[in-house]
Amino acid sequence: MTTANSEVDALIDEFAAELAGADLVFGHGTNNARDEACRLVVDGLGLDPRAASGRRPLAANGRRPLAVSERKRLDALLARRIDERVPVPYLTGKAWLGGMAWDILPGAMIPRSPIAEVLASRVEPWLAAEPRRILDLCCGVGALGILAALAFPNARVDLADDDPAALALARGNTRRAGDTVARRIDVVQTDLFARLLFRALQCQPDGAELRKCRIECLGEVARFPNQDAGIGKMGVQSGDNAPPNPQAVRATVQTVARLVSK
Repeated sequence: MTTANSEVDALIDEFAAELAGADLVFGHGTNNARDEACRLVVDGLGLDPRAASGRRPLAANGRRPLAVSERKRLDALLARRIDERVPVPYLTGKAWLGGMAWDILPGAMIPRSPIAEVLASRVEPWLAAEPRRILDLCCGVGALGILAALAFPNARVDLADDDPAALALARGNTRRAGDTVARRIDVVQTDLFARLLFRALQCQPDGAELRKCRIECLGEVARFPNQDAGIGKMGVQSGDNAPPNPQAVRATVQTVARLVSK
């Protein structure tokens, strides 16, 4: 890998070839080497992503020559992506979902859920009436809950998580969504239902039920690709010594179905 000057489009081509030749797993917002290279360069340079695509030039930015310092910095990011298997969002501090950028830091779950596409269609044709309250449980950086607030402008949204670092990012992403959206969103630290959901429903949780609903999926963590190990760990397990509990998600869904109103 060199540190010679180049233009933005040419650098994307070069990085795409490097990534394609490496033993990498894509899936943190892209699914191929070309789009991954585009995201690394565009977000690494702080360019307008709306002018970017992995399959076409970067409009006015595409022919812009890179400064030596920019090229060195991007080369260093590419080296970490390949050698250390660090996902691009952790390198650039930006993740993409639903056409929006989300601030992110290493350790937070990278938003990449197909639920974003369901929200873009306003959950049609399955939703009979617009919701008044929306809960994004285990929200991470808050992407899905914020997208839900944008899709349903009359709903109040609760972003709930037990990770204070993720919630700090969720608060920042909420502010970046604008005052109109932010005033309808509450960000609350809670262990699953312990504070938020039961407060909203004006009832008290049963302690045994809450313990049963804790998500403890160490078996799934063990099967992650090497570059995924430890990513958003809080999203798939409740403690380093917790035994696998594949029934936890089912118990959580059953608890919600029993408590929320139609």
